[in-house]
Amino acid sequence: MTSAPLPDADALLQAAPVALLHVGADGLLQRCNAAAQALCGPGATVGLPWSGLFTEGAATALPEPATAGPRHLALRHGPGTEVELGVQPLAAGGWMLALQPLRSTSAGPPGETESVLSLALSLAHIAVWRHDLATDRVHYNASAFEAMGMPPRPEGLSLAETRELVHPDDLAQVQAWAQRAMVQEGPTDLEARYRRAGGGWRHLLSRRVLQRDAAGQPRAFIGVALDVTERHAQQRHAEDMTRRFELATAAAGIGYWALAHGEQRGTWSPALRTLFDLPPHAPVPTLAEWLGHHVHPDDRESVRRQFTAWAQGDSDSLALPVRILRPDGSLRYLSTHSLIERGGAQRMMFGVVIDLTERRSAELALRNAQERVALAARGAGLGTWELDLQTGNAFWDEQMWLLRGRAPQARAMGEAERLACLHPDDRDAVHTQLADALARGVPFENEFRVIWPDGQQRWLASRSAEIRDEHSGARRRIGVNWDVTDERSAEATRREREMAQRESLAKSRFLARMSHELRTPLNAVIGFAQLLQADPGVDTPHEPARRRQVEHIHAAGEHLLALIDDVLDLSSLESGELRISLQPVALAPLLAQTLPMLEALRARHGVELQLGGVAGVVRADPTRLRQVLLNVLGNAIKYSHRGGHVHVEARPDGSTLRIRITDTGRGMSPEQLRHLYEPFNRLGRQSEGADGVEGSGIGLAIVKSLMERMGGSVQVRSEEHTSELQS
Repeated sequence: MTSAPLPDADALLQAAPVALLHVGADGLLQRCNAAAQALCGPGATVGLPWSGLFTEGAATALPEPATAGPRHLALRHGPGTEVELGVQPLAAGGWMLALQPLRSTSAGPPGETESVLSLALSLAHIAVWRHDLATDRVHYNASAFEAMGMPPRPEGLSLAETRELVHPDDLAQVQAWAQRAMVQEGPTDLEARYRRAGGGWRHLLSRRVLQRDAAGQPRAFIGVALDVTERHAQQRHAEDMTRRFELATAAAGIGYWALAHGEQRGTWSPALRTLFDLPPHAPVPTLAEWLGHHVHPDDRESVRRQFTAWAQGDSDSLALPVRILRPDGSLRYLSTHSLIERGGAQRMMFGVVIDLTERRSAELALRNAQERVALAARGAGLGTWELDLQTGNAFWDEQMWLLRGRAPQARAMGEAERLACLHPDDRDAVHTQLADALARGVPFENEFRVIWPDGQQRWLASRSAEIRDEHSGARRRIGVNWDVTDERSAEATRREREMAQRESLAKSRFLARMSHELRTPLNAVIGFAQLLQADPGVDTPHEPARRRQVEHIHAAGEHLLALIDDVLDLSSLESGELRISLQPVALAPLLAQTLPMLEALRARHGVELQLGGVAGVVRADPTRLRQVLLNVLGNAIKYSHRGGHVHVEARPDGSTLRIRITDTGRGMSPEQLRHLYEPFNRLGRQSEGADGVEGSGIGLAIVKSLMERMGGSVQVRSEEHTSELQS
């Protein structure tokens, strides 16, 4: 009988006309129906010992059906009242008791107690069977036939028919079980598979006991059985989840460990043992052994201090880079991510370990390749450029400006500027050929003339190719320019520069491929974790824990993806992306670090910089917020007259903090305000260089974009000669 009855089972037990009681393995009453309470009085109360129902000495122990028949006992409640006690042991532990009052007249129908007891067993889906040794026929109750998917057969089944239902692999065990029960005193248990009439196998947990006659000779086997098929299905599902987890971590080369609170040695996965070159049967090292024998000597104290602080603190997770020394002396670079489940008495610690050695080597190779390309480019006078075909963002290095006789700037030339540099006779051809190459995604090469500011003409060669990211599909065009004025008559020099061009293109392809190669194994981890999370699972007590563990895997995978993005910052810059890391930022310390950076500019323009109340904390990227403040304050200083002032203060405004910057600048017209945030638009002040006001016209566009990325905004009120920044 299960710990909780099936739906409406209690109602049916209450309606039974015979007194029924459920006694637990500890001898205490678990359930009593209304008939039992009426018959036995106050003694029929859940939690009291069953023996208290009867007069002293009347009941000492519950008999087994195989060793004793019904018993006649006297009740404490109602002196002189005797009952016939029927007992049925339950496979899950405990007994079902049926009490029938003994009457001299109008006795109840024969077998009434047994009928009600059968009803109770049926409600609990407990199969009951009896194997008559004289006839070799096996009789089952309705629950047993239901478990086998067969219609009830009052005549029972022959022993041969019963054996036909047993799984061939379990038949020898079942026969040995019967032989053992023939000579063993007391019940014997066995779990075996039985065929259902409609197909498939059911797992049944059975208990049998030998019944003897008055002469002590074997008479019959009596048994009960519970269908545990669902339990096996759950176990198989758990094993499948474990296997899939092992495959996912093994495919990604990730090792994991677990340690219960109070234990010295935890468990390591096979991949983790391989990573540390620990033999399969060697004991898992303790923390002290791990620090002393595996961690690099220069890292031991730092790792020990951080790990101890984490284990004793309030933080649930810890990310820690570690260098280890393997037994062969080789050095490995690891990334560890650990988690503590602090709830409950059994606190658990988990962790995953990822080997970054190969990735670090790839990063070093990438850096060396980049440096070689840069050296080759500078040595050959190459200018490099890049165009993001999705966003239109462009990048020029310094040499691109120098090849056109212009001073380098931290931006790419606009289209109008590029056309102005081209020789008039070459403009249409260059524009047409480049547009065709961009449309077809094919490499582009050309030679054209540029006019320098001093009037001289130079020949430039241009080569470019389109690069497509194999993972994201993003398209970029990367190219080079170089001066070929002297090369037109020197073929050898031309070949050298073409070699430098090929190295530059190889570098760009290497960057794109490396991004894909580093992400592929990690995507496998995240993909498998997402598959496990998408699996609805089964409703078991272990399911929440399993889902948390899968979430730990998924969370650890996502965290590692962010680390890879940081390593590939160069790729992110080339794609025009900008990373924003929001965190609580105290405004006063940030301004204290920022204002000294403006001191030289303030002194040069003769402007006083005043600082008001700036207390408060904002959620922002500190580096980007400092960039915004430097830009806005720099503009305020540059456009204020000598002897003027710039005032900075911060005030709370509801759930936001408003940073107000007021200056004594010259102000702007409504028309200028409408174009304030347009890139490269200096609002008609391009000719004001004589005033000492320098700039590219993109500062406020960057400020606006950064503030919006950080959840803030920028507002300007020129009629009051103020510039207001809100974050």
